[in-house]
Amino acid sequence: MTGSTPPDAPSDPLQVAVLLAFQRHRGIAKAVPRGVILEEVNSDWRIRPRKISDSQFRVAKQALIKAGHLLCSHQDHGYWLAENWSEVDKCRAYLRPKAITILDEISDLDKNALKQFGPQRELPI
Repeated sequence: MTGSTPPDAPSDPLQVAVLLAFQRHRGIAKAVPRGVILEEVNSDWRIRPRKISDSQFRVAKQALIKAGHLLCSHQDHGYWLAENWSEVDKCRAYLRPKAITILDEISDLDKNALKQFGPQRELPI
């Protein structure tokens, strides 16, 4: 569906700070390195006096994406708020091999554990 309503603004202060930082970088042409976007988030009054960690940033970013925001990243471009499908595709092309590598690693761990420890009694959820 084109022209749909954008997602609602988050209520969590950290998510608000992350979204506002991304909104300053609309479009891949305005993408910034991770350090810059983290500095912008850390300078937001909503999360002072603490400094967020990389994992807190990642969790907030993932929650915003799940809520419908088009927050993108790419090692060659940085972090930005996507303005079109082409920009989303650049991000997807970057993330896909990383996801496959992680899934391969999980599969290898499962195979190795099965060889060394035998089958599990209970399957993890």
